[in-house]
Amino acid sequence: MTSPTLDNHHDPKTLKWRNPLGVSREQQGQLANTIEQLNRRRNQTVINPEIDTRIASYKMAFRMQTSVPEWMDVSNEPGNVLEMYGATPGDGSTLRIARSAAGRA
Repeated sequence: MTSPTLDNHHDPKTLKWRNPLGVSREQQGQLANTIEQLNRRRNQTVINPEIDTRIASYKMAFRMQTSVPEWMDVSNEPGNVLEMYGATPGDGSTLRIARSAAGRA
């Protein structure tokens, strides 16, 4: 599965997190679904609970990857919240982003 990468060619408000060039979110979702189907088919033959664990892990990783742009966007955060975390707009607001990520866990 391809992983989003940090680069210098994308939206700064999401810390330049994006899919590899030419790979859409939908394509990445289709790939994740195909891998899941293949793993489920294999598990019908070998009946290994670790495959179910792998499927769940891949699904969680995909959900996390596709939610990154939303929770890393601090542009709508009130100034007092950014100030509370010692962040200024445009600096990455690491603590604020961590709070947002933890809230989604």
